[in-house]
Amino acid sequence: MRQILSRHAVRIAVRIAVRIGAGATLALTVLVGCRRGEQQRTGSDAATDAASAAAFPSHRPAPLPKVPFNQQPCQSLSAADEAALQFVTPVRAVPHKETPDSLPYDNACRWYNGGTELTLIGYMTQQDYDATSQGMRSTERAAPSDIPGAFYDRVGYLWFTKNGYYVEVGPGSHSREAVARVLVPKL
Repeated sequence: MRQILSRHAVRIAVRIAVRIGAGATLALTVLVGCRRGEQQRTGSDAATDAASAAAFPSHRPAPLPKVPFNQQPCQSLSAADEAALQFVTPVRAVPHKETPDSLPYDNACRWYNGGTELTLIGYMTQQDYDATSQGMRSTERAAPSDIPGAFYDRVGYLWFTKNGYYVEVGPGSHSREAVARVLVPKL
């Protein structure tokens, strides 16, 4: 049994080898369960992904998230945006890889004032957006209709989509909806 860990889901997969004749073996990976988690992928996941691709030639690597502003997520909010959102200064923007760790560029940014997180903006894939919408959509909190494709997940992130960008705005001390409304016209 193997755990595949990511920022958005924890999947427990079981590899099953089935003998199909004279020494031939068919390897299968079966998804046992899924839940949201904050863990990171481990370094050995790349080997598992490579083995899976070899065992299943039709398997293609997951698409990379589309990140605006020349793949610089911390350019999502300008100093004027931060002032309009009434961020307490000084503001420190910290880029990072939201998921997976093997991305060749950062796809998210967190804004801080001192030790207080003001907001998070992450650019995800359509696969992430669809999976979260189908499996983690909040039934208790409705997103505003003026933000395209918006919904809240059960953890409190606001997701939306525009022009091929799939965006999550994370909990912080500032309104996720206000941050999304500043960002939507830029995408």
